[in-house]
Amino acid sequence: MTPQRWNQIDRIYNDALEKSEAEREAFLEEACGSDDELRREIRALLVQPTEGGKLDQPAWQAAGTLLTESFPVELKSGSKIGPYRIEGLLGAGGMGKVYRATDPRLNRPVAIKVLSTEVAEESARRRFQQEAKTASSLNHPHILTVFEAGEIGDRQYLVTEYVDAGTLRAWMQAQKPSWRQIVNLMILLQT
Repeated sequence: MTPQRWNQIDRIYNDALEKSEAEREAFLEEACGSDDELRREIRALLVQPTEGGKLDQPAWQAAGTLLTESFPVELKSGSKIGPYRIEGLLGAGGMGKVYRATDPRLNRPVAIKVLSTEVAEESARRRFQQEAKTASSLNHPHILTVFEAGEIGDRQYLVTEYVDAGTLRAWMQAQKPSWRQIVNLMILLQT
């Protein structure tokens, strides 16, 4: 997001807060014009509590829950995406949710990342598809193998190999890494 775009969102959001709820929709129609993405961004901000809520928390604390709340549908154990049978939720973050599943055709575990609705706009879809194509063309021990990319409803998903590598906490407790190893890991996580 460019600084100009953020300033535009911030300005319209703050102006909308000064309007009564009855006036807000008409104000958004006028202020956003034909920019549906801008209107969605501001509506998402307007539904958040303005005091003592997530917007008052540090960004690192609130970001994951703000975005994953837009993906309210939890895939239940036993449900299916294509031929893949969902076994359970592995984790959730800003981009969506990751599930452990089984590929019954080859009797192997897989991971399925389902993107949230917040990243379902057309530009994000194209970027996701390009990243899936790029990742599937690579063969490296530190890159997950991509088996399939597809859509379920209005959400995209990516099926990859499942790697049970444990947690960062378990690694730190087992390895007792030096400060240099920790710094190198943090640098890797930022890229």
